[in-house]
Amino acid sequence: MRQFLYGCGVALMMGLLVVAGTNLATAEDAPTSDSPAKAPAEFLFTKVGDAGQVKFKHEGHGKAACSDCHEGAAPLFPQVRAKEPYKMADIYAGKYCGACHDGKKAFAAKGDCTKCHASEE
Repeated sequence: MRQFLYGCGVALMMGLLVVAGTNLATAEDAPTSDSPAKAPAEFLFTKVGDAGQVKFKHEGHGKAACSDCHEGAAPLFPQVRAKEPYKMADIYAGKYCGACHDGKKAFAAKGDCTKCHASEE
C-alpha cells in the first residue's frame, strides 16, 4: 500500500511540474509593455458585396515595420477590428492599403482585383 501511495505522490508531483512548466512557457511568450504582440500570420478582412474576401498575410509585407502601419497619431490599421468595412474608394484615395498600394511603393490597388480579392470557387 505504501508503494502505491508513494507512486501516486510521485505521479502527482510530476503532473504539477508539467503544469507549472507549461504556465512558465506561456508567461514568457506573452507580450509585455516592452515587447509588441506577435502578429497573426494571416487574417481575413470582412467580405463586402460580390468581391471575394481579402486574405492579408503579414509575411508578404515583411519590408514594412509594424510601426509603419500600426502606430502614430492616426495609424493606417489600428490593432483592433474595424467597425466598418474598408471601402475601395477610400483605398483608391490613399487610405488604408492605398497608402502603399498606389502603383509606386507597391502594386496599385486599382486594376487586377484578384491580386487581393480571392476568387469565389
